[in-house]
Formats: sequence, structure tokens, C-alpha cells
Amino acid sequence: MRFLRPVLVAATLALALFSRDTRAQILFGTAARAENAIERFEFAAAHRELDNANLDDPELRFFAGKLAVYESECDRAIELLSSLGDSSEVRSVLAIAKGCARVMASSITETDEAAGVWIRFQDEHDRPLKGMIVETVLRAREVLTHDLEATWPRPTRVLVVRDQLSLAAVTGLPYESAQKTGTVAVAKWARVAMLSPRANVHGFVWRDTLAHELTHLAISRSTADQAPLWLQEGIAKTEETRWREKGPFDDRPSSDDIARDGIRKKMDLPLDHLGPSLAMLPNADIARVAYAEVTSFVQFLEREKPGILPKLLAALSDGKGFPEALAEITGRPFAELDKKWRAELAAGKSAATTAPTPPKADGREKARLAELLIARGHGQAALTELEKVQFPKDEPWIRSLHGEALHLVGKDVEAAERVGEPDGLRGPYAPWWSIRARVLPTGPLRDGAFVEALSNDPYDGPAACEGGGDPALCAAAKQFPVLP
Repeated sequence: MRFLRPVLVAATLALALFSRDTRAQILFGTAARAENAIERFEFAAAHRELDNANLDDPELRFFAGKLAVYESECDRAIELLSSLGDSSEVRSVLAIAKGCARVMASSITETDEAAGVWIRFQDEHDRPLKGMIVETVLRAREVLTHDLEATWPRPTRVLVVRDQLSLAAVTGLPYESAQKTGTVAVAKWARVAMLSPRANVHGFVWRDTLAHELTHLAISRSTADQAPLWLQEGIAKTEETRWREKGPFDDRPSSDDIARDGIRKKMDLPLDHLGPSLAMLPNADIARVAYAEVTSFVQFLEREKPGILPKLLAALSDGKGFPEALAEITGRPFAELDKKWRAELAAGKSAATTAPTPPKADGREKARLAELLIARGHGQAALTELEKVQFPKDEPWIRSLHGEALHLVGKDVEAAERVGEPDGLRGPYAPWWSIRARVLPTGPLRDGAFVEALSNDPYDGPAACEGGGDPALCAAAKQFPVLP
């Protein structure tokens, strides 16, 4: 939510509201400079403007409260904002301050001064994630500096929360929207707010998610939040895996394939009509197509004009609108580029994306029984049940169950064969990576499988405890095991 944007509009409107001295201050000094500094995450500069300012002035008091929110000083933000009027701008920022104060009331803060990373955990049991979070932030910042010419004021702030209700409270994203689209992280207010991986059974690709949201922070800072949100999402999806080595499930299926399929099914939306946030689209299927569209278009722009992204962000930072900036850099209007992109998509051939064959009800029941038997150490009985199950060969759940059962009865060579290779699966699944790591012989493949398992679910007990990681993470995984 912006407060009377742009700055000159804010200043002009303020003329009717404040005294002559205050009007002069707003037009030519403190308020304009403070707002610009806040939007670019230059908090030291914002403090220079506001720390000695007259906070009896409601405009300056609002910006001081907003700065406190951006610095995650939630109680101070409430103190500053509560005495202001009932405008929509004040209400929205005050709601964030109150949500932040409520959710993080008994939180734990961890800092790494050398890395310039600040992490606040709503649940102290997530503290073992600190090392992996810091590593991800460092690597992602380096790549984003290279790709987008981003600069990074320190510290980089990350909030880890328990559930989507908490995520909604600290970001302002409506809870219903988070539920509909399956949102697990939001970059706003100069920080990344992210669900704990324990919030989902078997986690999610949380480290890529963190890199995705860091891209949003880089773009917001570079452009004072002037980049269209659909463009931000396209760049963020493009950058979210570049912080690490390429993985077996990257771009599978490709964004081009998903976008093409969505267009053919008439599930697509015009790029510049995707609304204020992809997290607020009607449902997860439409959001999936929208993410694919914007990613496909950004990758198209990179092919058409290598090195376009930092130039585009710089032009937006200079105050140009997106169509003007794009035309200036490429020499072609947005409508023409959009048309060419769609034509190339239509002419392309999609990879085979046949829907998985749903298992019969009795097959799922037998697999579930096998899962329960494995949890209680009955490997041979689980194998007996699994032999009765007919599932698609690319189903990672069944592959992992076969592997776990064979591992229990000491047949790791057979288990490795049954688990198979990642290119034979339809998608990533933490338990599959975990059992693959445990049945492979010592070496790079085994080590890589442990990394993948923890990057999907750091609380997978066997991976956390056998992967040579943090003993505190192993203890946390044992304390809160995922029950089968």
C-alpha cells in the first residue's frame, strides 16, 4: 500500500491540509526525502530526515511509523501511528504493525553480523534453519547483484512464521487469498516473510522460495517499488533457482508449456491485467498459469535483448512507465513484443504433459497401510502390501515407500533400484530424496540427495539426522516428527 504516491502528488495534496511552514517542508524537504529513502530501503538516510523532525506533524509522523514497520519495530510503529487519523493509508500500515506485534510477540531473533542477515523466528524450534537461511541469502544476493545489478543495504530481514494466518497478519495479504493460491511467502515491508517448512507435510521448496522473495526485495529497492507486479513476478520466477546448481526438476514442465496449455484452455489473462498480486488470483490453477505466463515473457525478453533486466529496472527507477521504458530499450512497443511472444508460444510444441492416472481407491488404501507399517518398522509386511499396489511409475510417493520398506529389511541395492532416478519422477518429493540418499553408496550423489531432501523438508527426520547436518536440526525433527 502506498501513501499518496508519487511524492509530488503527496506534496500537492498536502498543501490543503497543513500550515504554510509544514507545506514548505513537505514540498521541499523532509517528507519527500524520507519517503524516497524508505521506499529504497535506505533507512539510515530516512532516520537522518525523521529522527529530529517535528512528529507533531501528521505527515512526518506517518512516515516515522512506516519506517518503524519497515525496520520491524512493530511496537514503536503502533505508538506512532495510533494517534493519527483514520485514512486508508494509516489503517493499512497500522494493521501491519499490529499484526507484526501480535504474531512476533514471543519471537526469537538471530543475526549474522558478518553476513548482514537478520532472522526472526515466530517458533523457537525453527532456529536450526538459521545456517541454511543465511547461506541461501548470501548466494541469492550475489546472483541478483550480477543479474539485476542489485545493491543490498544491510541487514537482509527474514521472518519465519508458523502458518498462513500469521503470514497474512505480518504482510497484509488476505488470508483467503493465501489459502486459495497456496501462498507460502511474501516480500513486503523490506523483508521476506515465509512459512516454516514444517507448516506443510513434507515441506516445500523453501530455499528457492526464499530466493524468489529476495528478488522482489531487490526489484523494490532498485525501482522504489515502481515495477509492475506482474513483471516482478516474472523476474522472480526466472531468478529463483539461479542461486544454486541446476536441479533435475527445474523447468519441468517449462513455463512455456504451462503458459501455452493455459492459453489454449483460455485460462490466461493479459500480462498487464493480472491485478495487484498473483497471490490474490481466484485459485491455484489460474495462479499457476499466470506465473508461467509472466516467467515465459521475461525469458522471451532476455532472449530478444540480452542484459535487458537491469536496464529496464534502471529506467523504471528514473520514473519512466513500463511501456515507455520497454520501448526505449528494445525499440519496439509492448503490444508488438507481446504479440510476438504469443506467436512463438503458439508455434511451439509442448512436452508431453499427460495427467497422471489416478490410483484406485483400494490401491491408495494399501499404500497407506504400507506407510503405517513402515513407520512401525515392519518392512516385510509393507512390501507385501505394496506388491498389490498399481501406481504410475512416475509417482514419487510409491517409489519412496518401496525404498523405505526394502531399506528396513536390509536390501539397499534393491531399494536404490526401486527408488530410481529423478528424471523418472513427475516432481520433487522430500521423502523420495531422503530415502534415495540413505540407500546410495557414499559419494556426491548421496550428498546431493541429502541437500535436496533438506531443501524440500529440513525436518525430514532421517535426512536431518543422517545427512551430517546440524545436530539441533536433528533434535527439532525428532521433537516434531511428521506422523504418517
